[in-house]
Amino acid sequence: MKLWKMLSGVALAVAMVGCTPADQSSVKGDKTVQAEELQVTGSVFYRQRIALPAEAVVTIKLEDVSRADAPSVEISKVSFVTAGKQVPFDFVLPYRAEDVKGMARINVSARIELNGKLLFISDTAHEVITNNRGNQANVNLVQVK
Repeated sequence: MKLWKMLSGVALAVAMVGCTPADQSSVKGDKTVQAEELQVTGSVFYRQRIALPAEAVVTIKLEDVSRADAPSVEISKVSFVTAGKQVPFDFVLPYRAEDVKGMARINVSARIELNGKLLFISDTAHEVITNNRGNQANVNLVQVK
């Protein structure tokens, strides 16, 4: 009888461990640390058949654009020198869940500059994360003349 109780207790414990979510949070001081880092991925490209100089700088931002008549709030930013590489450029923008509020509008924007002069920029809103938009954005840039 004791063996039966012990085996059923072990089986119950194993079943409960299997039911715990994989993205558990752990508490570290006053902050909650997520086991899985959240991120937005995608690529930046333009349609013109123009080669970029090796010194061109690509900047991609994840921004909260929810507030009307107010500047956007930067959530994440990635910037790199092309070093001779050409479009498309893949990117990963990490973010924290607490930076994305419930009904926020989160957009990805991108730009390419050379020596501080703007060459290409995104002119379309690429909404991600909220409103069932997913975590993927392919950003088409337009040439600045």
